[in-house]
Amino acid sequence: MNNGKPKGIILLGPTASGKSRLAINMAQEFNGVIINADSMQVYRNFPILSASPSSKDFEDCPHQLYGIFDLEKNESCSVSTWVALAKDVIEKTLRQRKLPILVGGTGFYIKGLLEGLSPIPPIPNTLRKAVSKALQNQPQRDALYKHLQKADPASKIHIGDTQRLTRALEVLIQTQKPLSFWNKQPQKPCIDMDFCIVTLMPQREKLYETINLRAEDMIKQGALDEVNRFHNKTMKVPIIGYQDIQDYLEGKIPHDAMVEKIQQKTRNYAKRQVTWIRHQIQSHLVIESQKAPLF
Repeated sequence: MNNGKPKGIILLGPTASGKSRLAINMAQEFNGVIINADSMQVYRNFPILSASPSSKDFEDCPHQLYGIFDLEKNESCSVSTWVALAKDVIEKTLRQRKLPILVGGTGFYIKGLLEGLSPIPPIPNTLRKAVSKALQNQPQRDALYKHLQKADPASKIHIGDTQRLTRALEVLIQTQKPLSFWNKQPQKPCIDMDFCIVTLMPQREKLYETINLRAEDMIKQGALDEVNRFHNKTMKVPIIGYQDIQDYLEGKIPHDAMVEKIQQKTRNYAKRQVTWIRHQIQSHLVIESQKAPLF
């Protein structure tokens, strides 16, 4: 990487693999700024349920792009939105002569930054808000979903995946062409720099044990209160545990079943993350230990 290009670190891994702690160690050792690359931690509504850094973590070293959107205001963050924000933060970090450390498990964010984005025209905020509002109405949601399926039969987006559904619909409505069309177009590079990609890959048994314990800890820390305080009850919140906690609060399932559902869904999510990273990202260093190394 001795080519004169700016340098940065990308820290990947499944949920609960120890990325946040390792990132803080790196930032303190190498004068770094931690930049969020997790699609749920960009929202401020569920810091416990999304396993966002603690207030002490924020004090220990600079963090960027955490809690910058509000789901209750129907704000959303697409891949293109995140890439644009990340690019600005990275450039600012480099001007400050600090090391950018991107941390997260949302592979599409990282892939978009590294390989570029399809040349999709900008989406007006008015359209984005209109689509988000329409999706809160079940009959309208069903109709829009059928419209998307007709326009893009190859689409594998689930009707309950609000974030991806919103993006697909706003692009289709604005451009009259589906996302599959734009994804086939030549991609534009986003940033010209070298990243050292470090991936945490704990053994499955240890990872699942950590996931199970963390789910229990989230409940103790106040995840139920987070869900109870969220006022936009008609919105499909794309975060693991939200619906299960809501079901518990409404008396639909017992406490133990709620915890088990959260644990199982998180383990399934971690498995998908591992598979995606292994097939989509070429890492420079893979750390298999459960405990992140200290510097």
